[in-house]
Amino acid sequence: MTEAPSDQAPKAPKAMPAVTKQLQPRPHWQAKSKPTPPDISGDRGRVAVFIDGLSLFYGARNLGIEIDYKQLLRYFARDGRLLHAFFYAGVDAELEHSRQQGFLIWMRHHGYRVVTKAVQHFPDGNKKLDIDVEIAVDMMKLSSHCDTMVLVSSHDTLTYAVRRVSERGVRLELLGLSSNTGYELLNLVDDYTDLGTIQDEIRLLPRREGHPSPAKPPSVDDEATLP
Repeated sequence: MTEAPSDQAPKAPKAMPAVTKQLQPRPHWQAKSKPTPPDISGDRGRVAVFIDGLSLFYGARNLGIEIDYKQLLRYFARDGRLLHAFFYAGVDAELEHSRQQGFLIWMRHHGYRVVTKAVQHFPDGNKKLDIDVEIAVDMMKLSSHCDTMVLVSSHDTLTYAVRRVSERGVRLELLGLSSNTGYELLNLVDDYTDLGTIQDEIRLLPRREGHPSPAKPPSVDDEATLP
């Protein structure tokens, strides 16, 4: 015989005695920390520099100054550890070989890694130096070994390389003349410095009579010796 359902509510089960459990500290790899903004004015880490020699030459000429290349190297290395400073130069077979080589040898002996490429000559008398491929390849090769890259150029043709390097987490700094620098390139870098704003830091000071300047390469005073 089936019993009729009772109208009384079922009794609640007896509560289990509370167990006190001491919380363990979260492992350090799970610990959440308050995010801190990156310090872009302090340590720049490992620094690599890529200089389009022709672009730098024209920038300095527009400002009416000569570059102190030793001081320029010190400027690049500020707040960081300089790995390499590449200087990309054109070699013109129609110019006096000794004058070009004197400049390039001086640069090699004073902290720069010189990369050269032959200047192209056309039947109409025009010349062309396309050094962007070499710069782009070297930037990609070093992107996993440095924290900051400094590009001295005004060419928008390097935009693709700059974008890809920045996607790898490298901080990009650009140095050039704002009047000659492409907007797309400016929009991709983390920091831009107009050459004119630091000219007093990198300008070659007039030498005293009888004291040759150790910071000036030989024969870099006219277009015949363009890097």
